[in-house]
Parts: sequence; structure tokens; C-alpha cells
Amino acid sequence: FGHRPGGQMYTYRKIKRGYRKGSVAQRGLRTLGVSKRLAMRNLILGGMLLLTTLAGHAQVSDTAVTTGQGDTLVVSALPDSAFAQARELAFAEEYQKAEKILQVNLIRFPENNDYRLFLARVMSWQEKYDTARTLLQEVLARDSASVPAFDLLATVERYAKNYQQAITLSDSGLKERPKSEALLTNKAQSQVGLLNYPEALTTVDSALQIHPDNKELQQLQLFLLNQLIAEGLAAGIGLDYFTRVNSPWLNGLLQYGKFTDIGTMIGRVNYARRFGDQGLQFEIDAYPQLGKGRYLYLNVGYSPSELFPTWRFGGEYFSMLGDTRLEGSLGFRHLIFSDTNQVTMYTGSLGYYFGDNFIQFRPFLIDQPQGWGSSYNFLYRHFMSGMGDYLQASAGFGFVPDERILNIGGVIGPDLYTLRSQYLGFAYQKLLNEQAYVRADLTLTNQEQFNNPSNFYQIISLFFTIGYRL
Repeated sequence: FGHRPGGQMYTYRKIKRGYRKGSVAQRGLRTLGVSKRLAMRNLILGGMLLLTTLAGHAQVSDTAVTTGQGDTLVVSALPDSAFAQARELAFAEEYQKAEKILQVNLIRFPENNDYRLFLARVMSWQEKYDTARTLLQEVLARDSASVPAFDLLATVERYAKNYQQAITLSDSGLKERPKSEALLTNKAQSQVGLLNYPEALTTVDSALQIHPDNKELQQLQLFLLNQLIAEGLAAGIGLDYFTRVNSPWLNGLLQYGKFTDIGTMIGRVNYARRFGDQGLQFEIDAYPQLGKGRYLYLNVGYSPSELFPTWRFGGEYFSMLGDTRLEGSLGFRHLIFSDTNQVTMYTGSLGYYFGDNFIQFRPFLIDQPQGWGSSYNFLYRHFMSGMGDYLQASAGFGFVPDERILNIGGVIGPDLYTLRSQYLGFAYQKLLNEQAYVRADLTLTNQEQFNNPSNFYQIISLFFTIGYRL
């Protein structure tokens, strides 16, 4: 049976010669009979196909495999069920079990690229990057236009910390698919891996114009803005109020920061008005990046005014400790007030990140002719969104290594090093938008009087800072 182009059915009378033309009713009955026979034939064919499919599945039975941990795992004979089982195990971080199931599926169905792609992803989660790379290259050899395989290969290179190769692959894919969400995100993350924060921020900003609802890109943008918070101009003004001894002191700063290929560089001018006099101090801070999680703090400062040390130097090495969330540091500060009045302080820190919080302990050891002086400082910081918005509390006791106190009354002498001091501080910093941030500091200090031991006076310090990224 067939159809003409016009849609009319070839009836039996058109095929078998000699059949006589009947009435309209007879032709209708004959057509109905043909339709029944056609339906019966289709039913028989469908049943045969179902039996064939069931027979094919019957040849593949459930398979028992042993994982590397000695566990016995039963792999379903139905490929889709086995694949779902592998995905569930992988997302539960039972990677070895998922790997075994996917390998069994690939033995049964070696042409299935979906199984091979997901196995490559599972391998990358286990840091088996060479194996993941080989599996993806097999997929691309079969289908050079496979978008999932290409995107995953670029991601695997980033996981393997081959950041430049990941950027090269991402750029290559973006030439064909300039709006690819996965490739744009992977490129930005790889630029972060290379510590190219300004370039990464440019990539993220461009990507968010295309994909404004992407949560990962939004979080990455916030992280980068916070990392680059020192870039640009900042100005601050503060007041130290003394309950006794001195009239209030006025302090201020103006600084410019720039993120360079080696890290952040900051130039700063500090202003002070004390004892009826005023003066300036000029400083340079540098934060050379030594790799992810490792950097230096370097400082040099000079002042022609007696209100500040003539020279100051500082250096400290910071590093994350292994794969933990601990950060440690070792360093020093050296202040030169005159040829005979110099202070050297050795310091370090131990900090710990947990959730949205950071705690740190920092001691100072002060080298002095009478022996070693010391102070102990504690800091707690709660991050509210990213690393830039936070509330901070700090406290310390001992001899507080503060230029303001060191130079109090314009006197530096052996007795000053042994004076007792305690302080409690609070700070709040807020990122207003992509360019601006503000910070407010309040510090309460209880300081022993240098010319009247066992008598204390208090210092209430307020300082406000506003910054703008150019």
C-alpha cells in the first residue's frame, strides 16, 4: 500500500487487474479492511522489535565489581540505570565506585561519549588529570566539534594549574562561541590562578554583561574587587583624644595603590599634628606575590619631622600552611628616631579561616638593652560579603608597638619599653560599589604614663577612610 503525492491511497483494485469497480459503500468497506490489516501488521512488527530489545538486554546481566577499597559493587544491566547510579555516587564524592561503574558501561557501550565525558570529569575531581585529558582527547577524536569535551578539557587544564594552557583553550573556543558562559568563567578563573587580577576583573565584567545572573561570576567579581581594594586613591582622617597628658592629636593619610605584575604597590603620605607642631611621613608598601597563598610585605618610610621616626623599615613573609586553612607569617619592624634611639621589633602571626570568619594571633618581641619586651595581639574578623565587607574586633596587651605611643611626649628611652598598655579596637569596612569603599576604626587604649608609672591615661582614637578605585 502507498500514497500518491496528492495524498490518495492506492487501493487493491488499482493493483490487481480485473477487479471490478464497486459502489461507494463497497469501496469504504474495502478501505476499512485494508486499514485493519495495516494496523495488524504494525502491531506484529512492534511486538517483534520489543522482543528483540528485551532479548538484547537479557544478554547483559547485572555485573559485580570490586572497588579499590575492597567493596563489592553491583552494576545494573540497564545502562541508563547504571549511569544514574554512577552520577549519584560521584556527586556524593564516592569517586572510585562511580569510576568502576562508568568503566563497566564503557566496556558494554564503547561508543557512548556521555559515559566517557563523565568519567573524565570524575577523574579530574580525583586530580587524575592525565587520565581525564586522555579520555577527552578520545572524545574529540571521534567528534572534533564536541562542545562539552572541549569545555571540560579547558577546565581540566585549570584544575591541573596549567593556567596559561587553560586560557589558550578558552580563547580558542571563544573565537567560535564568544558568549560561552563556561569558557568565559574558566578564562577568568585561570587568570586569577595566574594572579592577573585586573585582567580577570575585565573578563568577569564582560561576561556579566552577557550572563548577569551567573552566581559564580558574581562571586568572582566580588572577590576580585576586594583583592584590588587597595588599587586607586584613598584618603583618611582621624583624631586621638587623651583623657590626660596631651591635647587631641590629628592624623591623616593620602595614598595611591596600583596592582602590578609582581603584586600591589602603595605610596602613602601620613600627616600628624601633635604638641602644637605638624609633620609629614612618606611611605611605600609593597606586597610581592610569590605564588598562590604566598606573598611578602615590604615597607620603607622617611620623615623629616620629629613627630615620626626618621626612618622605618619592615618586612614579613606570609604563607598558607600546606592544604590547611591556616596562614602563618614571620617578619620585623625597625624604627629609627635618631642615632641613639632605635627600636627593632620581631613579629609573626598565625591566622585561621573558618566559614566567613578569620582569627589571628600576633606577638611582638622588642629588642632593648634591658631585655626583651613583648606584646600580644588578637584579631577577629567576620566577612559579610566577599573579603572586603567585614566587621573586626581586636585586642592587645603588653607593650603596644605603636609609633604614636613610642613617640609620645617626644621621648624615647629605656623606661618606655617596660610601660604597660592594653587596647581594644573595632573596625567596619564596606564596599559601596565596584569603585568605592569606606572604613571606620575605633580604638580604646589604656596606657601607663611614662613619667608617672602605675598611673594610666586613656586614648580614644577614631579614624575614617574612603577609597576609590580608578
